[in-house]
Amino acid sequence: MMAGQSAANDSSVMLRMGGLEFAETDRVAMVSEELYLSPDEVRVTYVMRNLTDAPVTLTVGFPLPPLADFSDDFNPTIPLPDQTNFVGFTTHVDGQQVELTPHVEALVDGEDHADLLTELGIPPIPVYWATIDALEALPVEDVARLQAAGMLDWEGFFPQWELRATFLREQTFPVGRDITIEHRYTPVAGVSLGPPLDPGFDRTAPEADWQVAVSDRYCWDEAMAARDARLAQGIPDIEAEVTYISSEIPYILTTGRNWAGPIGRFSLVVEGESDADMVSLCLPGVRYVSQSRAEFEADNFVPDDDLEVYVYRAVQLPAE
Repeated sequence: MMAGQSAANDSSVMLRMGGLEFAETDRVAMVSEELYLSPDEVRVTYVMRNLTDAPVTLTVGFPLPPLADFSDDFNPTIPLPDQTNFVGFTTHVDGQQVELTPHVEALVDGEDHADLLTELGIPPIPVYWATIDALEALPVEDVARLQAAGMLDWEGFFPQWELRATFLREQTFPVGRDITIEHRYTPVAGVSLGPPLDPGFDRTAPEADWQVAVSDRYCWDEAMAARDARLAQGIPDIEAEVTYISSEIPYILTTGRNWAGPIGRFSLVVEGESDADMVSLCLPGVRYVSQSRAEFEADNFVPDDDLEVYVYRAVQLPAE
């Protein structure tokens, strides 16, 4: 299974020794949030309101979910791997683009070693082959420093750190006027190749572990599994050789609780890259408009859990 990366809701933050701390405020409320998630684009629009009688200025951060777990079967596509802003993240406030400050942490057991990576000239993205190449080119003494910090395994050059990137800005919330904030970026995506989801799989069978995980984590129920991904993709030939590609899109909603009160109006659209894709997520009340599109709306919404979206499709392999 492929682990993708999306991001999170805005939150006020404090920069302390050892890293960022996400703070709560009762002075600013989120009037509404419109969220769109797909494998190739994430966009979110907030309307924010100052509840006080004086301007409020906060350091606001938008954190990406952690990146870790480099392995041979994880094949991520990183939009801009040679840049600190590796997802092309942009922010507009009332239609005007604003400057952002990326804050990158390379964590092992909660301790940040980003400065060591910078000193050694190692890209901080752990799921990036250029990072592996740079690690393999290091002299023995520098490899030992990384291993001593727990950043490398003792047998190879696979990174053991967790990358956390947060985009920071100073934001002033005026008195008597709502402001609109929009974020856009391309999520880190990857592919996992595997067999089809079987609607009648035996949950106790060892080979069914991944199907159990998909079913439980993304609420992929039997009705969805029974849909024929081959036919959805226009592959009627049952003799054709087919592989199945899945991707995951995580999004951290729970930081939306850091503002005053609930989210006044929340709307979500989840969409595959094509009509042939199948999407699934665990969210009570979600409505599937089609197999490739899900929608959700709620007033006075309090996010209790983060989102994890599963996208699945069949691909016909070239005939030999």
